[in-house]
Amino acid sequence: MMAIRIKRLPDYLEAEELAALLAEADPRQRLFFLLCYRAGLRAFEACKVRHEDIVWRDGQPLHLRLIGKGSKEAMLPLATSIRALLPTFSDPAARGWLFPGRNPGEHISQRMASYWMERVCARAGVSRRKAHLHALRHSFATHLLRQGVTLKEVQELMRHSNIATTSIYLHTTPERLQQAVDALDSAG
Repeated sequence: MMAIRIKRLPDYLEAEELAALLAEADPRQRLFFLLCYRAGLRAFEACKVRHEDIVWRDGQPLHLRLIGKGSKEAMLPLATSIRALLPTFSDPAARGWLFPGRNPGEHISQRMASYWMERVCARAGVSRRKAHLHALRHSFATHLLRQGVTLKEVQELMRHSNIATTSIYLHTTPERLQQAVDALDSAG
């Protein structure tokens, strides 16, 4: 007999949970979390960001050049919140890992970043179910769709090769269907 596998909706944080998380994080953790939430980076991608991956213009960070999943290169826009925090940790002349690891020449491990997330979520009162780094990426997609960003634009920002992958986030925004359901009430 074949076991039935339930496909769960992606875990994501609501705006107030994100605010609590970011308020509890120290500045370096906040930057890491913002790269996952406001730039849509996967945890392994955020761990491997190098200073030289940041594109600067007129002394201000502007974009992030990234080699992501499948060795695909992308040029990602940086949200204002990230651009405001980056100069604290980087500058146009800096080289090496943005999040250095314990040993010289190494970047932070995904395990350490996950530990940060678990600890900060616990302090912020965020559910253990949502206390994983990929929930930040899920939050990025969900919140973009809630703000009216098109599915195609979300696909590009998430760097999904197939729009079907991106479409799972439509299920996290039932508000978009409310008007359609309400039309039945007005039809009588």
